[in-house]
Amino acid sequence: MGQTLKKQEEAIVNALQSDNDQTVIETVEKIREKGSAALIPFLIDLLISTKSGEIQQAVERLFSELREQACVAPIMEALQSKSTEGYKHILVSVFWQSALDGSEYFENFVKLAIEEDYLTCIECLSVLENIDFEINEDQLVNAIADINSELHKTTDKTPLLVDLATMLQNKMIG
Repeated sequence: MGQTLKKQEEAIVNALQSDNDQTVIETVEKIREKGSAALIPFLIDLLISTKSGEIQQAVERLFSELREQACVAPIMEALQSKSTEGYKHILVSVFWQSALDGSEYFENFVKLAIEEDYLTCIECLSVLENIDFEINEDQLVNAIADINSELHKTTDKTPLLVDLATMLQNKMIG
């Protein structure tokens, strides 16, 4: 993972891998109180691997409360992985549900909206609508062109992509 885990974090990772659902849920709660960004990859792995709805809800609740900007990079890294297929919409939603700033990943969110499933596209649209920063005109032009090149394919996402292109054109104008 590129980061050396402290002994306490190693114990937390081991508890996340427990066969006892209650132990895992209690560990997720402890992480909510005083966890670190180094644990995000392990929580993403747990989200993907668990069969327990309660554990999944606990992880999603924790993700919606993230405040540490250091959490952004491991989430964005996970969004590039095939292993998160089916969970990308949850990971993208973190950015509008929490206080994390994903603005430097503008192009990644546009790409995810275009390439991923309907739910992920909706979440990307929400994130991009809420990005509060100046996007340079070249980025906007390129993003709109990328979206427009996909509009000839009629899918369930087409109306969302039209909305996204319109929103980005409005940002360029205003």
